[in-house]
Amino acid sequence: VDHAFWREFRREVKAIKPDLYILGEIWHDSMPWLRGDQFDAVMNYPFTTNILNLFARQTITTKEFIENMTNVIHMYPKNVNEVAFNLVGS
Repeated sequence: VDHAFWREFRREVKAIKPDLYILGEIWHDSMPWLRGDQFDAVMNYPFTTNILNLFARQTITTKEFIENMTNVIHMYPKNVNEVAFNLVGS
């Protein structure tokens, strides 16, 4: 689905209910959707992957976990991190 669709979608649904929360599911860098004109937040898959790699899969060290989580935090601006959908499983 292209960006023009999501911009129009946001305009239409926010006109009906301004506090509606639009959550996107993007599997890669989500910044193009998080500039205030499309999604309010996205699923934070890098966060989920890092948690699972340390605790469930045990494929990374604690040091790698910390480095990865630092990268996750710096992927997006503060306002995006504050509303990211951090989920371990669903």
